[in-house]
Amino acid sequence: MRLPLTILLPLCLGLALPAAAVAQKRQAGTGFTLMKDGTLIHRASKTRFPMQLAGFTRARANAFDAKGHDIAISYSRTIAGKPVVARIALIHIVGLTPKEHVLSLKPVIGTYFRDLNLRSIRPQSEGPVDLPGFKPGSAYQARSRAVVGKTPYEVSLTAVNFDYWDARLTAAYPHAVAPQAQKSIFDLVAELRKTGPKR
Repeated sequence: MRLPLTILLPLCLGLALPAAAVAQKRQAGTGFTLMKDGTLIHRASKTRFPMQLAGFTRARANAFDAKGHDIAISYSRTIAGKPVVARIALIHIVGLTPKEHVLSLKPVIGTYFRDLNLRSIRPQSEGPVDLPGFKPGSAYQARSRAVVGKTPYEVSLTAVNFDYWDARLTAAYPHAVAPQAQKSIFDLVAELRKTGPKR
């Protein structure tokens, strides 16, 4: 399946097709196999998504297409009592670098977390990310400041190339725990490299 840039925006908004079911602890959605220990296996990429991963707990999973080829997984955790939400989209994109991937979606970063009602979103920083085990240029990240209620927040958008597959990690967390949250995001990437994709 080739995913053109023209349909990236609907995917960033989390608009799954009606046939895509939500995968909870006891239910495998479209494109997934549920193991006895609660691990979800994405059949197209052979990626394993355990209930617990790098300190995060899996919240839900859904597919972007009727066959479950491109999918999204949500994980959450707390750091120093503060909530951290991370969403992993595993998709196949042709002819788009991680930097281009991030820059194309950076203007709509707030739409990833509508439930948080992010306000006053403004760019903070962006640039390539060097990750152990990945070739140079394989990852790019943009970070923005925001406000939730009266709490300063940070949102990040990270694209990582896994050859055939591309992973997009979006995360939101209070600014007070930004350094720890960033480390936990990169820990997620490291674990994702271990658990898949295989294609």
